[in-house]
Amino acid sequence: MEASRILDAIDALISGSSQRTRAARLTVAELIAESGLRRDVVYEHAPLLEYFRVQARAREDGPSVARELLDRHQALAREYAALEAELDAERRANARLRTLLAEMVVELRANV
Repeated sequence: MEASRILDAIDALISGSSQRTRAARLTVAELIAESGLRRDVVYEHAPLLEYFRVQARAREDGPSVARELLDRHQALAREYAALEAELDAERRANARLRTLLAEMVVELRANV
């Protein structure tokens, strides 16, 4: 019974659906408050505490992964914009060359 209450509290805290706590960080104190059990009772379940700590660490590492993905996205967006600008410059140069070629063809036909 105690273990199931602790597991329910872990699930609530990890999923963010806790009704009792709204802490930014997941701590054992928050787990104790969520479970409604006494501190000594919760500490008797060391494997569950370790499981909670691992899950909490994984959840807290999530924002750094998201930050890395956002940074990578922004770097790729900058690279894309630079490539797009380069392509536009090439298109303008190509248009100038086509104009010059057309003028040269007209001039050659006039001289024939």
